[in-house]
Amino acid sequence: MNIKSIIKRNKYLYKVSIWLVSVIKDARLKISTDRAIKSTVKGNTIYYIGVPVHSNLGDQAQYVCIMKWLKKNYPTRMILRIQNRSIAGGYFSSLMPLQKAYNPNDIVIFQSGYTTTDNSLGDIVHKKVINALPDSRILMMPQTVYYKNENRMNSAAQYYGRATNMLFLSRDRVSYNLAKKIFQKNDIMLFPDIVTTLIGKYTYANPREGILLCTRNDDERYYSQTDISRLYELLNSRYKVNCTDTTKLEAKNDIINNPEKYILDEIEKYSYYRAIITDRYHGTIFSLIANTPVIILKTMDHKVITGAEWFSGIYDDYVFVADSIENAYDIANKVVNKNYEYALNSYFNEYYYDKLKAFFESHDRR
Repeated sequence: MNIKSIIKRNKYLYKVSIWLVSVIKDARLKISTDRAIKSTVKGNTIYYIGVPVHSNLGDQAQYVCIMKWLKKNYPTRMILRIQNRSIAGGYFSSLMPLQKAYNPNDIVIFQSGYTTTDNSLGDIVHKKVINALPDSRILMMPQTVYYKNENRMNSAAQYYGRATNMLFLSRDRVSYNLAKKIFQKNDIMLFPDIVTTLIGKYTYANPREGILLCTRNDDERYYSQTDISRLYELLNSRYKVNCTDTTKLEAKNDIINNPEKYILDEIEKYSYYRAIITDRYHGTIFSLIANTPVIILKTMDHKVITGAEWFSGIYDDYVFVADSIENAYDIANKVVNKNYEYALNSYFNEYYYDKLKAFFESHDRR
């Protein structure tokens, strides 16, 4: 029996080993973050806060696309990437190094996603950074806004209201209306998720067959595993059906080290199917990047369903919202048997993200 097996069998040793690993990681994170901040060039730095360090391909795709957008639009600027944990952790909680390094010409970018909500580490970090740098130039990349707790919502309104020069992007209609109601002191824009910039960029000539189920297994899911299994059995009686998810727990470190490769590999997999059924927002977007029709299942919140509204009138033949398991099955039968060109245009890059820099800079209140 090796040392690793002995530690796992002993609960006390296992807890101690986990704690030691955490301490070492935190120490390394502090050293690397402090060094990076000291190397910044005042007035020519972008502080990109909240870069993902997990294996959710949707979040990683946002990271990859944000980095490409920054390098295209601010090619001479240094980009300092900071994890949320390095700010939320006690050793770096004062944000004093960031305050000392920041110059009025610098820019703060917050990671996009489902982070403006209750119990979100991202929301905690947003508040801390805004509190430390209330007059900084901030671009909040597209957010889902969803608060259940009124006290947390009021706290967010108070903190976000201190950001005198922040452009807040909401990534769906419901989030936009909530943001306008909650963050009355901030400038709010309705803006699509940045991963939509990849739609229309790739073409695939792969043979297409069957259906892919891309479903989540977390607190956001609306349909139970029993429901999803029932859908699988219905479809599998007529078609080849496979299952996947956009979170890849088994390849976390590899994904963090090389996210673009894993994202493009995942998207190409979607290009082998005649239809995708998903309750993942980025499962929807990945499907469209692969030029594959997608059927959307609802979740416990509004994120996925209202996010689909972006595609209405643009990709009507490719995006469908199902109101039940049976409805998803019926739509799938129609989609699989319909002839498609499997080619979409690059609408979102042209009409939104090519113009975002101008929107952001015209918003500058200094």
